[in-house]
Amino acid sequence: MSRDPNITPRAYSKTAAHDMDLQVKFHYNQRVEKLFFSTLSLRPPIKESLVCELKLRIPKLNRMTTPMILEYLDDEGDYCVLGDDEQSFQEMLNCAKVTGSADFICHRLNLKITAAEPSPVEELPSINSSCTAHATGTRQSQKKLSFVGDVIPPHGEQISLNESRQVTTVASPSESYVASQQEEIKRQTLKVEAVKRKIDAYKGERTPTALISSLPVCSKCHLREGHNRLNCPYPLACSSSMYCKNISKHPEEKAVLKELIKQGTDEDNKLASMREDLNLKQQAASKVASRYVNRVKETIIATDPEKYTRKVNGKVVEDWRKINRDSKILEKSFKGKIP
Repeated sequence: MSRDPNITPRAYSKTAAHDMDLQVKFHYNQRVEKLFFSTLSLRPPIKESLVCELKLRIPKLNRMTTPMILEYLDDEGDYCVLGDDEQSFQEMLNCAKVTGSADFICHRLNLKITAAEPSPVEELPSINSSCTAHATGTRQSQKKLSFVGDVIPPHGEQISLNESRQVTTVASPSESYVASQQEEIKRQTLKVEAVKRKIDAYKGERTPTALISSLPVCSKCHLREGHNRLNCPYPLACSSSMYCKNISKHPEEKAVLKELIKQGTDEDNKLASMREDLNLKQQAASKVASRYVNRVKETIIATDPEKYTRKVNGKVVEDWRKINRDSKILEKSFKGKIP
């Protein structure tokens, strides 16, 4: 299908895709860099998408240890902080200045990149004041000694120590690891899905929607319309594969896609390794749960909570040394059966 020779490949793609071509000038560490974007590559249109694209284009931004702050130049010449929501992102786009001619429209933006300041560390009290406070607290605790769960019974009644003692169950290292690993897997899964969406969007912008012609490729506009560089009807050379749909003619964009695919593969492998590790830990934890000591633990503690528990940091926790010792005796006496 032929096109109007007065419309450049870039303008034609813009008309068909209804997107904006952005020429963004970034100010970072007393340096200025100019990049070209299409709003189609920023999906969803929020600050996070722009930050991901910037870190992909400018690798040194990945060294930032604090959150990135983006400020855009508005219509009044002031720098405004870009928010995290879509409305703030749209306000930034509205401040873009339109330049170019009728067949080539570009929107220019000025952005400033800064790193957020680290959270301040509270100053530790002096040694003398801490010692004084500790001594005062000790004297007060001697006068107002109380425990959680203590109940003052009415006159003439008694309350057993076993009834008022509440045991706090402490998760084993394997249980804690399984819980934390499940949370890590959830976060890693979201990361993998985000990378896949990024790859699909990047490929979609550069995939031809119609059948590829068998005519030779023009080295200027990269289109297959039967002309060459000398008699090319388009005044501007193709600047991105988003317009010609031929990524092989744009080595830089091909390298970006290759890096994205590599990143997706690495994240997939990391997720698979985390799931395999979690599966092994869960198998080990299930074997531990079926042990005799874990099956009789509650029964042993119920017989004498004062004996089989101890205080740690103000909490009553299980005394596993005594529980393990007496469970061995029970297992031997009852021949592995639960009493």
